[in-house]
Amino acid sequence: MYKKIGFLVLSIISCKTEKLIHYSDTITMYEVEYKGASLVIDKMNFKETKIFDEADRLIAKKSYDISGNPNGQKDINYKDNMVTSEYRRVDNTLSLTYKYQNYFLLEMRSLDGSNNQLFRTKQHNYNGNQT
Repeated sequence: MYKKIGFLVLSIISCKTEKLIHYSDTITMYEVEYKGASLVIDKMNFKETKIFDEADRLIAKKSYDISGNPNGQKDINYKDNMVTSEYRRVDNTLSLTYKYQNYFLLEMRSLDGSNNQLFRTKQHNYNGNQT
């Protein structure tokens, strides 16, 4: 009888340049099976890479499909107390945008990737209510 359990791989890569010091964390989750007395790594379930700037702020998040191929990337920008982010698919089409103020979500926009037309907008007030 085979028993599946989860398995997590975490890698940290540090990079230093003259202008920017940053690091990235990659989290990869696999299914693992017991085969007899041994553990055998099966298929990948999840993979994500987070990239941080010199102030330890998250500046990008890369997502991957279960084969390990890139799906897209969320880029995050900070200015004063405003945070904006854009999610682009691997073909560089803009899919989602977010706007935060003081860590509260103000607005989320979904776009049609084929023509960049606005598909849906959700706006939130400071109470966290959706409109």
